[in-house]
Amino acid sequence: MADGVPSPSPLTVQEQIQILKFEYAALRTELLQRHTTAIQMATVFVTAAITIVTFSVTNAFWSWLVLLVVILPVIVGVVGLYFYVNMSYIVAQLIKLENQINDLANAKLLTWETDRAFFSDKGGERIDRIIGPFLVPFRRLGVWLKKKARSN
Repeated sequence: MADGVPSPSPLTVQEQIQILKFEYAALRTELLQRHTTAIQMATVFVTAAITIVTFSVTNAFWSWLVLLVVILPVIVGVVGLYFYVNMSYIVAQLIKLENQINDLANAKLLTWETDRAFFSDKGGERIDRIIGPFLVPFRRLGVWLKKKARSN
């Protein structure tokens, strides 16, 4: 006790787990909100693309086509990259919290983000299993181009 103020007692393991669970719940909510926003933005961009195609068919074709082919993909790419980076940071923090909670509890209580999240290592492996076969020609092309670049 310093200056009449009682010193705080150390947190119990249960209290530590409870605090981490609150942070975990807040981050999961944030991740879901950002995911919902990303879906809404994708809907807006698809609607914009349909509108541009409609105008390009009925009006000055080339000016609208340039907008569709050049400008819209750049905007979609920047917005998509923004959401991807933010969500990957949140998922990394969620995985860290899952591991902390599991270590404190000496049990495997939380595993969703670690095992199944799109941005986790295992999630990336799952996505690779799904779309990997479609990427084989592009991977072969990349290997071939690297060999050509080395030989020159």
